[in-house]
Formats: sequence, structure tokens, C-alpha cells
Amino acid sequence: MCALHGPVIVTGWSSAPIPWPIGFGERPGRHTPVLTGDLVRAVTTEALCVVAALFGASANTVQRWKKAVGAPAVTPGTAVRQGDANRRSEPWTPAEDALILSLPVKEGARRTGLRAEQVYRRLAELRRAAGVAPPGKRR
Repeated sequence: MCALHGPVIVTGWSSAPIPWPIGFGERPGRHTPVLTGDLVRAVTTEALCVVAALFGASANTVQRWKKAVGAPAVTPGTAVRQGDANRRSEPWTPAEDALILSLPVKEGARRTGLRAEQVYRRLAELRRAAGVAPPGKRR
């Protein structure tokens, strides 16, 4: 049972990097991957471009699949690819704040085990909270 086309007749396997059953539903002659199982999971959790590449589909097709299964516009995989992975899930400690304020960014990142982008973002948050203008800008 395909989440997009309902009952389908499986006619073979795709030649994509992840081989997947292909078939046709109401419109014979139009073969597409069967939207079921792990493909539904991939559509709801992975970035659109990753699903398209691995399952041999166009971006438009993957977008239709996302709509059919009710996937959010920004999946966890999309968030990672768009840089949301730079955000910390746990709060910064006062000790970490003091450390990154006292060191160059790269050294602060190395000592905290974070990426420089994360340290830059936290420094900007601390400056905003203190009402201090970012370096090179006047208020």
C-alpha cells in the first residue's frame, strides 16, 4: 500500500543508490517508488535533497511525498543541513560563558568541545544581553 497512490502493483526495483520497489497505481505506465515503510520514515526525518539523491527521485517528487505523509516543512535532517545543528540543546553554564569571554573564539571552541560558530553565536547573545555593541558596530 503506497501512502501516495494507495494500492499499487509492484513492477520492479529502482536503480537508485538505495534500491526501492517501484510500481504504478491508478495511472498505469507511470512508475514511481512505492511510498511505504523506510521511505516514509526517510521523507519525514531526512533532508529533501538527501531523500531525492538516495531514492532516485526529483525534488518535486519528494515534496509531493512529504505532503502526502504530512511531513513537516523542516525535518530534523533539513535542520541539520541548514545549520540548526550549531544550536546547543543544553544551556550554557556560567563557567563556559566566563571561559569563552576570556579566550579567543577558536581556543574557546576547542576547550569547550564546540564549533567556532556556536561560540560566536553565544558571544553575540551575551553582548546583546549586556547591551554591548558587536565589534565594529556603533549603537
